[in-house]
Amino acid sequence: MRNTVVPICIWVIHRDCIHALHSKNTWLKEARTFRLGEEPYKMVIGCSNHSRKARMVSEQKDKDALPLFGEWQTEEYSHR
Repeated sequence: MRNTVVPICIWVIHRDCIHALHSKNTWLKEARTFRLGEEPYKMVIGCSNHSRKARMVSEQKDKDALPLFGEWQTEEYSHR
């Protein structure tokens, strides 16, 4: 058997390029509101046990999609 070197590609992503996405309720708990006209950055299917069981029973999976937003789409809450 011949020994060959196989190159391995490893992606390195700088931490500054990684952003946390949260639901509307989570951002509201952190006292942040949404800028006008902001669309969700990503739509995901909820991952809690309760919602997983509900999805198995129901055939309408698209209605369980959870919109996620980034901090750049929010601003600090101010009560004027």
